[in-house]
Amino acid sequence: MPELHAPWLELAVALPLLAAMLIQRISAVRLRWLISSVVAGLVLLVAIVDWLDFASLRTFEAHDPHSLTQSLFGRELVIVDELNAPLLTLSAALYFAIILLTPIPKRERFPFGLTLVSLTLTEALLSSRAPLAVIGLLAAQNLLPLIELRQRQQAWKFFAIHQALSLGLMIGGWLCIDTNQLATTSSVTGVVLMAIGLLIRCGCIPTHCWMIDLFDRASLGTALLFVTPMAGAYALMRLVLPIAPVTVLQGISFASLITAIYASGMVLVQTSTRRFYCYLLLSNSSLLLVGLESLTPTGLTGSLSMWLAIGIALISLGIVIRALEGRIGRVDILRFHGLYSQMPLMAVLFLLALLASIGFPGTVGFVGLELLVESALESSSFYAVVVVVTTALNGIGALRVYFRLFTGTNAPATVSLQPLPLERLVIYAFAGLIVVGGIFPQPGVTTRYHAAGELMKRRGTFFDLDSPATALPVVPKIHEEKYEHSP
Repeated sequence: MPELHAPWLELAVALPLLAAMLIQRISAVRLRWLISSVVAGLVLLVAIVDWLDFASLRTFEAHDPHSLTQSLFGRELVIVDELNAPLLTLSAALYFAIILLTPIPKRERFPFGLTLVSLTLTEALLSSRAPLAVIGLLAAQNLLPLIELRQRQQAWKFFAIHQALSLGLMIGGWLCIDTNQLATTSSVTGVVLMAIGLLIRCGCIPTHCWMIDLFDRASLGTALLFVTPMAGAYALMRLVLPIAPVTVLQGISFASLITAIYASGMVLVQTSTRRFYCYLLLSNSSLLLVGLESLTPTGLTGSLSMWLAIGIALISLGIVIRALEGRIGRVDILRFHGLYSQMPLMAVLFLLALLASIGFPGTVGFVGLELLVESALESSSFYAVVVVVTTALNGIGALRVYFRLFTGTNAPATVSLQPLPLERLVIYAFAGLIVVGGIFPQPGVTTRYHAAGELMKRRGTFFDLDSPATALPVVPKIHEEKYEHSP
């Protein structure tokens, strides 16, 4: 396996952990925020450089030179490949934005140290492919929400029970799987158990209530950091997709489709911005799973493209909702607030993010949704209709929320609600990603197509990388021409 030019992966994992140990000795809130912001920014920079370094190698996967995990465990545990390279950058951007834009009145209570530990766990998880490492890191990620719920004296057992059930099913399933004999009853049972455990982690109905409860009880920043990286979907791709029988994948796809349309219906009737955001995320992430389990180049490419698009859109939405809460508290959407005249920049980013989340033409989400609908049409007209109806309901609900927040009679404010300079920078950055990604989608779609090819290859199925509409039996020559170090 080719090596990167520097240990970017281990650097991205180690930096926030060292910073978390450092700020435990610091009591000044502003200094804790400053150190955390700088370190999160460095991790984002390292993730971007790692992605560029990996792209320059023109290979499917690579690892750090002189790897520490190789020395300690005898095998590479952190790897960058076509699939996780952009996800590492996206998750680092999420943590950087959340830490940097923490409102001043809330910095006293915000757990900067735990958030940096959570950043370490997320970067490590998205760099891992070994099943036990993925399951262990999923378990460790639960610590931040659990500790915060207990510190806030909120009910935490509901969240803990769901996560314990999810982990128990994953561990039990993995113990049943014999990777050398996947067709046996024991192995198939193990795959099913693992899939159910991961669907619970993804918030699939009827076990989605833990996610709603988390958004209601935890701080919005913590809820966003736990849910938005979509760690459950990542684990499904790494652990289940390569070895699951087709019938199991069809079951996952059907459950995800039901969850998607249910959540889109709930988007229409929510009365708080937090629950609206949670159901919109649930609907979009479930649509993503529908494409992932399609096992077609078009469906996989559409889902992976949509993953990045809704990641950008949902981070943008989360930033705006958090900024609103930092100024006027939790916002209900039962009435019109008329906030556009006081924060037009926030309104523009909110609208752009909503349009991207529903795949509006000209935004970063358009191509991914288009490919997903096309894939659904290839497999079943029923699936295609449900995907289209789900998107339409999400669009109606999204515009309803926009009009409730930013239109209506202007509400006078005693203080300025305009975004601060740091908020302006983040707003411009994410708005630029949404627009530029929509105008120039080809580079992103190309990388996602290569990642889809790698996922298909891991299932023992090759297809022609130059013909996305067709899945051919074996075309290894094209791999060799495009990737000099292809295994």
